[in-house]
Amino acid sequence: GMMRHYIHNGDGLPTWIHEELKSIQEMSHKFEDDATPVDLAESIAECMVPFACLPPERLLDGDALLFKFNGDVIRELVDDYLIPANARVDLTSSTFGRASDFDEHVSNMNVDHGNSNDENENENEAE
Repeated sequence: GMMRHYIHNGDGLPTWIHEELKSIQEMSHKFEDDATPVDLAESIAECMVPFACLPPERLLDGDALLFKFNGDVIRELVDDYLIPANARVDLTSSTFGRASDFDEHVSNMNVDHGNSNDENENENEAE
């Protein structure tokens, strides 16, 4: 709701949010622990896939840093994709699915599988 408010009222999205996130990402990347050679090779390979759209000079840092703020793209994504038809709602409960509830439910079920077919056959023969 707040993103829609900023997008459609006044000056659009404030750029200071992007600048703060960009600074945080730069610091995190700068002081990141060294990756193992296998992890580094895997990360570079993932960045080289065509849909990543990273230029060769950004293969080492392109997946970790923010670069250019584009409010129009953000507006388009929010308006076209963040809509109720695309929403997923997950309901959770601390009481749902407890084993003791299941056991109690099963023990309360009194299903008689033994004589029901025999009685139906006897009724059909009598007619």
